[in-house]
Amino acid sequence: MIATHAPAHHRGGTISAVYLVAYVFQGAIAFTLGAIATAGGLGTALVIGAVAIGVLAVTAFLLAGIVRRATREEKR
Repeated sequence: MIATHAPAHHRGGTISAVYLVAYVFQGAIAFTLGAIATAGGLGTALVIGAVAIGVLAVTAFLLAGIVRRATREEKR
């Protein structure tokens, strides 16, 4: 979805930037959940991680719907 909205001459850089941000977030989440697991236990870290990932997934789903709707309205 991101590549389709990027200009043709910037698509490679845009996709690379998305991967970079995704990997940084994965590392940050892994580090944070590891610290939570050390301090509060594995069960606590799993619950917090599952809730955080669920919230991010629902947010991404909603944003994709908003972008899709806006794209459809622009084409009309």
